[in-house]
Amino acid sequence: MKKARCYKTSEVALLLRAKLGDIRCWEQALMEFRNQHGDMFGFRLLPCAKFYESYGWRPYYDEDDVNEFVRNIREVCSGATSKQPAQSRVLKYDTSKHWRVQKIAET
Repeated sequence: MKKARCYKTSEVALLLRAKLGDIRCWEQALMEFRNQHGDMFGFRLLPCAKFYESYGWRPYYDEDDVNEFVRNIREVCSGATSKQPAQSRVLKYDTSKHWRVQKIAET
């Protein structure tokens, strides 16, 4: 048995963005790792357990595993930078249209 600080998926995604930058969509990457569909430079971060929360079982990640994953990625990827600000874009869009039908090619 191990007692450790653990994070749910959304928190891990925030931690990974803060520590590695936006080289991946981290929520999507974590889902792919869980479903055995992908890896990142040969590394895969997997949950340590499931915890019942909000009417369902949610994957939780050990803080030590997250930190080890970050160290491994930083060793092989020079593009992994920390403290990168969120990127935004100014768009003009019609508020009367549903977002699914609103395709914007220019800003």
